[in-house]
Amino acid sequence: MIYLINFLAAFILSFLILALLQNSSKDWRHLKGRDKIPLLGGIGFGIALLLLFSIYVLSKKINLPQELITIFIFAYYILILELIDDWRELTLLQKSLLQIILISIFVFKGKSTQIYFLPPWLNYLVSFIWIMGITNAFNLIDIKDSFCAGVSLIISLFFAWISFICANPLLANFFLILAGTLASFYFFNLSPAKMYMGNSGSHFLGFIFASLSMYLDYATLNNVAALFTPLIILAFPIIDTSFVVFSRIQKGISPFKKSGDHLFLRLISNGFSHRKALLLIYFITFGWGLSAIFILLKKQFAGLYLILALSVLSFWTVYKAREPDKPQQNPDNG
Repeated sequence: MIYLINFLAAFILSFLILALLQNSSKDWRHLKGRDKIPLLGGIGFGIALLLLFSIYVLSKKINLPQELITIFIFAYYILILELIDDWRELTLLQKSLLQIILISIFVFKGKSTQIYFLPPWLNYLVSFIWIMGITNAFNLIDIKDSFCAGVSLIISLFFAWISFICANPLLANFFLILAGTLASFYFFNLSPAKMYMGNSGSHFLGFIFASLSMYLDYATLNNVAALFTPLIILAFPIIDTSFVVFSRIQKGISPFKKSGDHLFLRLISNGFSHRKALLLIYFITFGWGLSAIFILLKKQFAGLYLILALSVLSFWTVYKAREPDKPQQNPDNG
């Protein structure tokens, strides 16, 4: 029951905060994106998440582990950094350097990967690449109305389920609170969007998913395959980011230069409606999450068959997203 209460409370509180921010958006003229739509979603669900999770922890008199406190502190550092970027639009060099500094400090202060056959320095490097990559992957998929919000909502629900399986009710409640705030934001982000999450929201979500996927202890399940859970559940953002980088390099342009080389934008350019492209990507994201659950529950054959089917579907999606005759112009982000 507490899980449902936390989800609904997060939905309601986030909705109220987002509505308040939307009504006051005329006073936030520097925090507006395309078509003067406010970039306040990340602030809204970030505040709601902090308030509701703090209330839950205090009401249950839970002593948060130091590693978890460190994750939350740095997640909000990322939120603030990217909020500054939304406000002033930092250069790529400035933003990259600040991200590198923050994530490097976090990796040394927080919990790095614990791959037993790797030396400590390589575990730190793997952790840095993972967090940096996933954090920016969620920013890359924040390109159209309801896209990043919907994908993040599905992933947060699966992480809540995974946390429950891993006997970590604290994180299960955290992810359900996050899911509640995202479900609320989703209504503001439906096409035509009334609000965007901004760089602050997308980077914040990416960092949360990357860092907490490392924090969860899958080894307690006595299931070696469970260690691949983060890769499986975050498969779609990884696939899309890889597709974007490869497409840009193939064109001879920098992977960091904005372009329409995203699976979602390419699908629309090749005849998919906005709704059909969204549903296809939601289905793929849901399927990868479900396959992670099967692997965690030691239903290896079901998990492997589903992974194989999803790999084929993902390959088909990439094929359908091949270069159109008229490339998508002026992407919203990424």
